[in-house]
Amino acid sequence: MTVSSKDLYWAAGLLEGEGSFVWKVSKKSSKKTPPASASVQAYMSDRDVIEKLAGLFKVNVLGPYKPARGSMGKLNRYAAKVDGSQAIGWMMALYPLLGTRRRERIRSVIANWKTRRAHPKLVWRRAR
Repeated sequence: MTVSSKDLYWAAGLLEGEGSFVWKVSKKSSKKTPPASASVQAYMSDRDVIEKLAGLFKVNVLGPYKPARGSMGKLNRYAAKVDGSQAIGWMMALYPLLGTRRRERIRSVIANWKTRRAHPKLVWRRAR
């Protein structure tokens, strides 16, 4: 991952406010869907901002997604999401730039990821 320090700081600021650091446990796993995986993601209505993040992640923009019924927002949302070991790399790079709550979440996700890599046949529980 080659990203300028300016872009890394920009991504940290965006993800601190709008991002999620996720450890997802799948109810149904298959060859295409692992039993558990890490991801870094952001959803927002500003497509240009998501396009920039997706460019840094080297992924496609997801969406548009229509607002959920009953939600206050009326604008479509877009997303950028990176999974697996690439997400772990982003978490490690962003870690020192983030606040306490986000760092705690990243530590939890990475601990689950390390355990999964060491014991791939374990039954997984959701990270807290």
